[in-house]
Amino acid sequence: MLFGQFLILLAFFLIAAYEVPGILQRQEQRDLVVFSALLLVGLVLSMLYQAGVVLPNPADWIHWMAEILGKPLGIVHR
Repeated sequence: MLFGQFLILLAFFLIAAYEVPGILQRQEQRDLVVFSALLLVGLVLSMLYQAGVVLPNPADWIHWMAEILGKPLGIVHR
């Protein structure tokens, strides 16, 4: 379990080490913020999954949003 978490951290560190210098060199601060936020979300979800936490299915969330947005628009989803 600990070895798996180490490998996840190593992979995310290598991704950041590859991408961040180019973003900084191009002085794209907004891209750096978005990249960092997405990388952090991916890291947290990966660590939780590796630790055995049952994560919700994204398709369920998409279905839920489609129902909410579809009702006012008159779109029936079955």
